[in-house]
Order: sequence, then C-alpha cells, then structure tokens
Amino acid sequence: MSFYTDVLNYEKVKTLAADIDHIDLSTTKIIKDPDVAAATALSIYNNNDISTEALIEAGKRRKKAYRKNNIIGFVPIYLTNHCDGECKMCGMRKNNDSLVRQFSTPSMIDEQLKFLYEQQHMRGVAFLTGEYNDGFARSANAFIVGYALRRALDFGFKTVYMNIGSLQPEYMEIIADFIKPEDRHRVAMCVNQETYNETMYTRFMAQEGDAFKANFKNRIDSHDSWSKMGFVSHQIGSLLGVNKDVGEEVAGLIAHAKYLMSTTAKTVFFSLPRLNPALGTSNKKLVQDDALVRVIATLAFVAPESAVMMTTRETRELQDQVMPLLGCLAPGTPEVGGYLNDPEMMPNNEKVAQFRISDTRMPRDTFERVEANTEFNILDFVSENNRAETGLVANH
Repeated sequence: MSFYTDVLNYEKVKTLAADIDHIDLSTTKIIKDPDVAAATALSIYNNNDISTEALIEAGKRRKKAYRKNNIIGFVPIYLTNHCDGECKMCGMRKNNDSLVRQFSTPSMIDEQLKFLYEQQHMRGVAFLTGEYNDGFARSANAFIVGYALRRALDFGFKTVYMNIGSLQPEYMEIIADFIKPEDRHRVAMCVNQETYNETMYTRFMAQEGDAFKANFKNRIDSHDSWSKMGFVSHQIGSLLGVNKDVGEEVAGLIAHAKYLMSTTAKTVFFSLPRLNPALGTSNKKLVQDDALVRVIATLAFVAPESAVMMTTRETRELQDQVMPLLGCLAPGTPEVGGYLNDPEMMPNNEKVAQFRISDTRMPRDTFERVEANTEFNILDFVSENNRAETGLVANH
C-alpha cells in the first residue's frame, strides 16, 4: 500500500466533503481515516458559515489538549545551496545564475553546531541541501548529510532533521548507516510535496528532463520508504500559492498525515511556506495572511496530534497571532554558514540565500521572547532557568 496509489484522490475527497452537512467544533474525537479526515478539513476550510475566529478557538482547544503548552523548536543549517532542480519559484534553482554557490566543510558544520548548542542553547537542528539528478551526486550528498546528522547527535542534540529532497531507499540506506537503531526515533525526514496536484507540480517544480525532481510519485513515496526503514518522524508540506485551490492542499496534507500516522509515524509536522515575492514570483504573496491563518487553524483542529510548523519567513506579528495553534517553530537563516559571521543577527543576503526571511532575530531571541511573553514552553531549547542545571558544553 502507498499513499500515492491507494489514498491520494481529490475527487473522492470532494465527493465525501459535499455530503458533510454539519461540523461540530466542540468535538474531542480524532478522525483517523485519511479520506474522512481530508473531507472534513476541506469542508471546514471552504465553509463560509464557520468563521476563522471560531475555527481558531476550536483549533487552540484541540491543539492544547494534545500538545499541552509545548512547542517544538529547531534551527536549520544549510550545508550547500547547489541544486540540480529547476523549480521556478526557488532561489536555489539550477538556472539562477545570480546565486553565488557555496558548500560547507566539516569544520563549518562543527562550528555551527557548537554555536547553536552553546550560544543559542538549541537541542534541535535541521540540515538542508539541494536535490541532485546524478546518482553519484545523490549518494555523495546522502553521505555528507548522514555525517552531519551523526555529528549533531554526538554533540548532544536531542532531535535532528534533514530536508534534502525526495529520496529513494538506496540513498536512505546510506544515511541510516550513520544512525544507530536506538537513535532513529530522533531523526526526522522533511520532504514537502510542494503541491498535491500532480499537474501543477509538473508546471512549477521541474522542466522536462529533470527526471528526479520531476517525479511526483517518487517524492510522495519517500515517506513510505522512510517508514519502512523504522523511522517515525516526518515533515510534509505544501508551498501555498502554487495551487490556486488551497483547499486541495489542505485535503492533501491531512490525508497524507493521517495515512502516515496509520503506519509507523509517531510525529508528523506540517510545513506551510508561501511563494515569496523576493524570488520574483509576484509583487505580493499569492496566499494572504487571513487564508494562511485559516489553513493553520483547520490543520490544528482536524489533526491536533500532528504539529503545524512556522519559520521566520513569516513576520513576528503573524507568528504571535498563530502561536497557540503551532506545534513547531523554526527560526533560522537560509544561508550556507549563516551563523558564523554575526552572533547577534542572522544574515539574509539574496546573493547566497534560498529565500528572504522576515524575522532576522537569532533563534535564542525568538524562543526567549516566546517563553517570556506567553504560556508556551519551547522543547529542544534550554531555557534560561534550566541552563545552570543542564550545562552547556557540547559532547564533541
């Protein structure tokens, strides 16, 4: 069984959604069936009789019941901005001649891990790269990422993530060889589908001939392969604005999450980036703030056992607005080696960064502000009150 072959069917979901005549926002039940959950989410998102304000309150209640006052935190480290992909909306696309390409050395990886562990007090970190067509390049990248994951675990990071594009089993095996079986629950694979509409995916994500990135099915199947190898943490996501039918993305995300939770998944994160005007896609965001908030509230209500993630691509004002609905916050710079220059502010140079961020505060500042001004606790971050007890020396 696979999500692509046996579950992903928007026409079926729309038919089921059309038959829903009532939504109980006071419910405490969790819908486990992927089709029913997707139809419920689609019905809620498209229902003008359900105000966004009412949906936010319901989502807050559901999220708090399952995640208490905890929000997971992690910080990205870009290992390289080289990529063979030709995604039209991405600053790292292969044909973007204005981007200065960079690559991390082992010492750069270690220096950034040390800085994030000792100075930013982080215990969650993610590694990001581009995607590559050549099999040898994919193997080499998997080896480098596996090394970085191992180094982070050895430093003392509790949870590590990788966002390096879709992977076939042979490349996952290279990475898995660096991860002890007892550590596999600490490693999450982040592969955003970008859009659950296959036609739109082909238009935006790759030119003909860019076979690996252009393979819509292979991208989805990465998560099935990850599950079969005994890993239990997944990040899925849609790039909002690629598909004009945002409801289709809501339905796809919910169906995918519920499917993964029915297999081996213990944790599923939702990533919801928007097309960024800094990349020349538009003079304004195609999905406005109110629509994004409604998407987040819908996901929090229908899948409170999962975690909606937000990055500092979004403003701190929007972060504050949706904080009670979030399960994960990930501040950081999209530059290679971006934590090595200025310890007070994250850089965001268009000549080397994948995209523009709205909030350039250092991760520690972001998380300390959340803990000081809200009721929420940041997991995988050592708060000021706990630093004396835990110590700050990395295990390198």
